[in-house]
Amino acid sequence: MGLWGALFVLVLVLWIDADSRTQPRITRPFEYGWLVLLYWIPYTPYYFWRTRGSMGLLMFAGVVCLFLSGWIVQWLIFIAR
Repeated sequence: MGLWGALFVLVLVLWIDADSRTQPRITRPFEYGWLVLLYWIPYTPYYFWRTRGSMGLLMFAGVVCLFLSGWIVQWLIFIAR
């Protein structure tokens, strides 16, 4: 995954932890941040859906595109050559 992937996941988990404090429907146990870091793959789409509804899934698609943007740009450069 490399440095980019690890930092992206860390920043995403920190954002979810900070954003969940403003969401009244999200239950935050004591170890919430560690749980989000441990289960970030299944929890991230669930969090976007639970807090923002169908617009949240569109936002999640944008996050996935940002995550894959480095690979997509490399692929486009390879195709252009």
